[in-house]
Amino acid sequence: MLSDSQDAYGHQLYDCFRGKKVVEVVERDDGFIHTSAIYPRYYFGQVRELAGT
Repeated sequence: MLSDSQDAYGHQLYDCFRGKKVVEVVERDDGFIHTSAIYPRYYFGQVRELAGT
């Protein structure tokens, strides 16, 4: 189990849930880094809202 100070991803998701703007940063084993301000909101969005219908 992670301590509160070690759980950056959990804090990011909680902040997104609370409506704050967050940026997700993913680094793969091969060193590729991808950032996204859009992906975190998908975890909490409605299907129709995210599909644009």
